[in-house]
Amino acid sequence: ILTFKRCVMLNGINVAAQKGDLLDRAILISFSTIEQEKRKTEAQLNQEFEKEKPKLLAGFLQVISKALELYPTINCNLQRLADFSKYGCAIALALGKNQTEFEQAYAIKVEQQNEEALNADPVALSIIKFCSQEVKGQKLGTLDKQLTDCWEGQPSELYAKLIVTAQQLGIDVKAKEWPRSPNALTRRINMVAPAL
Repeated sequence: ILTFKRCVMLNGINVAAQKGDLLDRAILISFSTIEQEKRKTEAQLNQEFEKEKPKLLAGFLQVISKALELYPTINCNLQRLADFSKYGCAIALALGKNQTEFEQAYAIKVEQQNEEALNADPVALSIIKFCSQEVKGQKLGTLDKQLTDCWEGQPSELYAKLIVTAQQLGIDVKAKEWPRSPNALTRRINMVAPAL
């Protein structure tokens, strides 16, 4: 069992994390390309940073001390990263914002990360397509006119249906990313379930 007390940062041109369980514990930050006229050398950046460092440090310490003071009084909707949510609300208040602004921004970020995870997974894409085609409004039985938003069946039945759906989407079901059996499909569904 390993315990980590420090943040881990992943860096890449494309999204470095695509698995739902990792994205669930991550905060993605995207940067745009720096325009030609705004580019600087490392020496220029260091010189400007050294000049601003006292103000940056003072501002950082003021916000953190205020946030730590407010933290015990924060009552918020806890997300997957519960402590991060609570500290985020405290920091938002310390910056003169309101708690709702942080919660909304964080919820949008989580939604974007879920979309990222779903779009990177062929099984998730197939499940979404399958549900939109076959599950929504499916009749429970021939005599029952009530509609349902669920599908029931054996894993082998779902596996066969998802293969057809994946092929409709142009997904190569012979590729290594596609599960080889119904029980492998079940494991993959468990992996994408949080994002779904």
